Amino acid sequence: MDQIQLKNLLRIPMLGTIGYSDKNTNLLVAEHPRSLASESFRSLRSALFYIASEKKCKKILVTSSISGEGKTYISLNLASAMALSGKKTCIIGLDLRKPKLAKYLGVSNKKGLSTFLVDKDSADEIILKTQYENLYAVPSGAVPPNPAELLLKDKMAEFLEQLEQEFDIIIMDCPPVGLVSETMDLLRFSDVNLYIVRHDFTHKNHLLMINDLYSNDQVRNFYAVFNGLKGGGDTYDFGGYNYGYGYNYSYMMKNSYGDGYYSEEKKFKTSWLEKFLSKFKA
Repeated sequence: MDQIQLKNLLRIPMLGTIGYSDKNTNLLVAEHPRSLASESFRSLRSALFYIASEKKCKKILVTSSISGEGKTYISLNLASAMALSGKKTCIIGLDLRKPKLAKYLGVSNKKGLSTFLVDKDSADEIILKTQYENLYAVPSGAVPPNPAELLLKDKMAEFLEQLEQEFDIIIMDCPPVGLVSETMDLLRFSDVNLYIVRHDFTHKNHLLMINDLYSNDQVRNFYAVFNGLKGGGDTYDFGGYNYGYGYNYSYMMKNSYGDGYYSEEKKFKTSWLEKFLSKFKA
C-alpha cells in the first residue's frame, strides 16, 4: 500500500510520513540526528506542536492496528525529537503484554508501570533518566496477568497527573488498538492520538476498524502516520497533506535535493556509464 492508496482508504487525517532507515538502531534520532529519516520525525514534532499548541503538557498516544507496524519505534524517536528541542519528555511503556521499550533503551524491565500499579514500587523508582538529555522513560515492568484491569485503576490516572506536573511532553506507547481493549480505555488521557500504518506491511483490511470508530465518533483527535516509506519504483510518493514540509521523503531521495542538509545519508551512486565516460573528459 502506497501513500496514494492510503490517502484514499483512510478516513482519519494524515499527519506525516516517516522515511525508511537502514540504520541498525531503534534510537535513530538520538544516534543519527542529521539523517533524512530523523528529519521526518522533526516534521512530525512540528505538526504535533501546532495541533496541541494550547496544552501546557502535551500527552501523545501512539497505537496501530496490529503488532509490527512500528509504534514503539515511532514513540521512541518522536520522544527523542521532542527532547532534542529542549522539551522535558517522558515516554511510558503502556504495552504491558509485549513490552519492548526497556529493551530498546537498554534498561531493566523488572521495575516499571505494572509493579507501580500493584504497589510494589514507587513512582520515583520507575521514572528513569536515560543517557539522553531531557529524555526520561517509564518501562512497562514485569508482564502482569491482568493488564487491562491494572490500567483502569485510579492510580493510573493519578500517576499521569503527576507526570503532567513534571514534564512538557508525555509519549504513551500503547498496545495495538486492533488487538486489545485497553488502548480504547487509555484514550481518555491523551490530547493527540497517532495511528501508525507501515509501508508494505499494513493490509488495507486493517484500516476498517479505525475507519468505523472514526465514522461513529468513538475516537477523537486521531491522525495517521505512514511509517517506513521506501523511495524508488514507479509510485509517485507525495506528502505534506496537512501540515508543514519535510514529508516528501522519497521525492527528496530520488532527486538528491537534500544533499548537504542530511550529512549521514549515502550519496547516490554514479552509474557505470557515467564513470566510463568521465575517463574521456578533459
